[in-house]
Amino acid sequence: MHIIKHIIVLLLLLSSGIIYSQVTVSLDQPPPFQFRAENMWKVTLNNTGADVRVYLTGSVMKGNAQVIDATTSAFNLARGMKRVSAAEMSPIDLKKYNNDIEQTLSKTGTFESGTYTICIKVKDAGNNEELGSFCNDYEIINMTKMELISPENNDQVLFLLPSFTWLPPVPLPQGKTVSYQFQITEILNRQTPEYAFLSNPVYFHSEKLLTTLFQYPIAAIPLINGRKYAWRVITYIDNNKFIESPVWEFLYKGSNKDASEINKDIREQLKKDLSDNSSTVDFQASGRLGPLKTRQSLFNEKPFKFGISSKAEYEYNDKQAVNSELPRNFGSISVDPTVSIYGIPFNVNLFYDTRQKEFKQNINSFGFFFDPVILKNKIKEEIDKKKEELESKIKETVKSEINKRKKDIENKVNSTISPWLKIFSYFDNLGLGETYPNYTSNTVNGVKMTGADISFNPGIMHFAISGLNNMDAIPGTTFSRKMLAGSIGLGVKDKSHFHFNMMKAWDNENSIDMNTITNGVTPQDNIVFGTDAALSLIQDQLTIKAEANGSMLTRDKTAPDLVSEDIPEFVKKFLEPKISSQFDYMFEVSSDFKSKDIGTNAEISFKSVGPGYVSLGAPNIRQDIQSVKFKISQPFDNKKIMASVYYKLDKNNIAKLNPTTSTSTGLGFNLKINYKEFPFLIIDYRPNSVSNEASDGSPAFKNNSDVFSLTMGINQNTKQFSNSMNLIFSSYSSKSNTGLNDYGIMSFNGSNNITFLKIPLTISGSAGYTRNNAADSHNSFLFDLSAGYEFMKNWSNSIGASYYGEEKTNSKSSLYFNSSYSPGSFFNVNINLMKDFYREDLNQYGDFDNLIIRAGITAGF
Repeated sequence: MHIIKHIIVLLLLLSSGIIYSQVTVSLDQPPPFQFRAENMWKVTLNNTGADVRVYLTGSVMKGNAQVIDATTSAFNLARGMKRVSAAEMSPIDLKKYNNDIEQTLSKTGTFESGTYTICIKVKDAGNNEELGSFCNDYEIINMTKMELISPENNDQVLFLLPSFTWLPPVPLPQGKTVSYQFQITEILNRQTPEYAFLSNPVYFHSEKLLTTLFQYPIAAIPLINGRKYAWRVITYIDNNKFIESPVWEFLYKGSNKDASEINKDIREQLKKDLSDNSSTVDFQASGRLGPLKTRQSLFNEKPFKFGISSKAEYEYNDKQAVNSELPRNFGSISVDPTVSIYGIPFNVNLFYDTRQKEFKQNINSFGFFFDPVILKNKIKEEIDKKKEELESKIKETVKSEINKRKKDIENKVNSTISPWLKIFSYFDNLGLGETYPNYTSNTVNGVKMTGADISFNPGIMHFAISGLNNMDAIPGTTFSRKMLAGSIGLGVKDKSHFHFNMMKAWDNENSIDMNTITNGVTPQDNIVFGTDAALSLIQDQLTIKAEANGSMLTRDKTAPDLVSEDIPEFVKKFLEPKISSQFDYMFEVSSDFKSKDIGTNAEISFKSVGPGYVSLGAPNIRQDIQSVKFKISQPFDNKKIMASVYYKLDKNNIAKLNPTTSTSTGLGFNLKINYKEFPFLIIDYRPNSVSNEASDGSPAFKNNSDVFSLTMGINQNTKQFSNSMNLIFSSYSSKSNTGLNDYGIMSFNGSNNITFLKIPLTISGSAGYTRNNAADSHNSFLFDLSAGYEFMKNWSNSIGASYYGEEKTNSKSSLYFNSSYSPGSFFNVNINLMKDFYREDLNQYGDFDNLIIRAGITAGF
């Protein structure tokens, strides 16, 4: 009997233990190689016992070292399955065990690279007894974004099949397979490159690339002359998407079917570079609102003047393009009416495109704009005209007296402007509908806002405000987002100024069903405060600039609140930080000296961006970088020759997220020669490298990526014909200290076209050869021949054929026909037909024949 009593007591104890210990804990799987603080609390509990009041504890261990401890608030746990909400767990008390964790966790929400043991325990709130637990090991990898190299941002691409090169992200993880996906998309209407990827179908992509050099393949849908494209690279680790590069853009002029047009564009750009010694490249002669020259013609004394330009385009493809999201047939319409009211120009932009995808942001747009550039240019022209008249009349007058009288003229011209014109001339931006604000490159730059973009500068005061809608909700992938930006201060943006800037972006967590999310996206909240300043000295020859910003990003608005002694109380009240919030800052100091006498232009800058600095208004920022840049340019021989050199040095690992620090260096040598009666010549050489400081047993790493190009061309005119010729040579190479996946491409292209002046006939031809020394790659060659004839006035036609072949692998033959008819200066109709025959010896995309039809109509008055 005594034994039976003991057995009964033991059974009661065991059953009691089962009631209060059978709580199963499961944790949502975080993205591969990533684990952030909020991932610890995405918990589902299964209570098979009685109702109980509990709290959770979380711990992170690296080996035997304690990293953090955290404790949630207590909540009721009923019998059955329960997904614990942030409101029930809030606030969470977080304890960090060393200063290094403070550097990483508060700035990025994660830990330095390595393997960690994450444990979640469920405890009885009454007696602290453990009721259930979950532990697992997670590997964390931190990398700095890869750096794009060529083609440079805003560059012009002259090759039929351009090559793209970049530096790898750093540091590369040991024992992992790192691959890349290359993506390219067309930039439509007024889009920025960043928004083009959010809204437009991908034009072409190539996956599982093992090298940092990629040549556009002949099987891909051809790039179109005169179009702008955006490109980026996505890094994968063991086939898991990990990090995206910044987005760059280029203008494509690579068909090589019209050497005279290419030479003309290059000559015009060279004249611009050599005349103003500009450090930026702009191959477009028009602004976002349409051709500036056309809009300036609206400025006159008439009370009202109306103008309109419109364009309709259509494309048909017989086959679905290789590795492309483009539909087989699509079209677009753009209408740009402009009205001038007493010299004040207003523009409306309407754009509709059938390439809209349901999983993309809105490709179509509407905008209403006032263009202050026209007014300011007209006022400046009037002032300059009066000043020139003054100088011609009083050449013998002393310089100080001339300057005084010039200032009097400027005041007099400004005083004669009508009040309405003067008020509108104070605006830098005035847009409604779809706008693309630009405050600074580190606060708001590259995003679309649907609402308003207004910048007003009355006198020395500066006010700007932009917003409100930023992203549309897309079920399963994207939350709707609103964004507001503002700026206030003294001085005009492009001159001496001191401005305070702010950006606030917030997602609506209720805009999509969170249970349907397939890509791990979470609703975010972001705020950025900062200031930027500029000081112009020595008659505007020397400019000193500075910018500093701080940001808080809440990666998941639904995460629990945070309790931490490290955060000041006023910050908690104002910003309401969550366990998923991160804080960081950036600053940049630069100086630009531009001599008006000898044309020397020298630039130097230092920039530091913390790993946790994020602005949702500027998605192109590379974090975790300290960068020094220097550039000097000097013209010679009356600005017929320009030589420039630049150097940059980047270092990452600011917050010690990795055991090693990587250094990236870049050099640039550029020579431009442009004599009127001789061939122009452009030589460009850019060696780049990235390497790490090997320590703690980690292997040394070094990657070199070099780009060299030589471009030359000439136009010759006689009484019988006009002849144009250009030659382009380029070399791209990517090498590493391991020798794995080294890659090199050398290309040579030549184009020539001759136009007969006695008869309306033009014959064009081009040839190219590419040497490819990568493993499993082959040399290739290109031939193209076409003839154009004007059958009657304003009706131009051309027919041609091209052949592109890779040795023993694949080839593509094309026949094409172009026709363009312009009955007047305000109307044009064009059609383009191309038939492709693609054949493979080694199976990759499969043989195919494809017919492409493109048609377009432009009209305006």
